[in-house]
Amino acid sequence: MFHHRGSVIRIPISNLCYVLAICGTIYVFLQIYLDLIQRESAGYSVHLRINRKEVVAVMVLCEGTPDNSTSFLMDISRQFFQAHVAMKSFIYLSNQPVKFIIVSDSQTVFKKIEAFSEAWPYEQKSKLTLQFVSDFYPDEFKELKKLFRPCATQKLFADQILPEEDAVIYIDTDVIFMRSPVQLWDEFKRFDDKQMMAAATPTWMSVKRKDDAPQVLL
Repeated sequence: MFHHRGSVIRIPISNLCYVLAICGTIYVFLQIYLDLIQRESAGYSVHLRINRKEVVAVMVLCEGTPDNSTSFLMDISRQFFQAHVAMKSFIYLSNQPVKFIIVSDSQTVFKKIEAFSEAWPYEQKSKLTLQFVSDFYPDEFKELKKLFRPCATQKLFADQILPEEDAVIYIDTDVIFMRSPVQLWDEFKRFDDKQMMAAATPTWMSVKRKDDAPQVLL
C-alpha cells in the first residue's frame, strides 16, 4: 500500500507477486548473461562438459511450512508420488548414469527420495546418484518462495544454486518420460556458446493457457 497526497492506494498482493516474479526473472537472466560473457572471455566452451556420459537432472520438492491440515498432507503426498514416477521413468529409460539433484528445504524430503529409490532393482539404482541442495532465494526475492506452491519459482535461481553445473535438465514432479532422456541431453550439443536455455512446451495444456511455466527446461 502507498500513501499519495493524503490518500491510500492499495495494491493487491497477487499483483505485487507478479511484479516480484518479473523482477526475479530479469535478475536471473542478467546474471546468466554476465556469466556467459565471463566464460567466453576465459575461453570456455560449452561442449567440454556436455560430452561426459553422466546425465544431470534437477527436481525441486519443498515442504514449505508443514501443518496437519488435510490439504497440506494430500499435496505433499501427491508431490512425492509424482516425483517417484517421474524419477523412475527417467532412470529406467536412460542408458547412461544419471545424477539427480534434489533441491529442497528439508533433509527429510531427500531421505524419503533416497528410501524409495533403494527399493528399485539393482540395474536401475546402480545408474543413479542422488545429491541434496538446499533451496535458495536472494534476500530481495524471498516472497517468491511462497508464490503458488513452496519453491515453485526456484527454477529462476538455478544458476545460483548450481554454480558447479554447466548443464542440467530441470523437470517438474508431474513429468513422465516416454523415451530416453539421453536424447534430450544430447540437445545440449546443438547449443553454441551464446545459447543458455531451451524449454519444452506441455502438450496437454490448452492453448488458452499462456501464463504457465514450462515443465521441462534445459
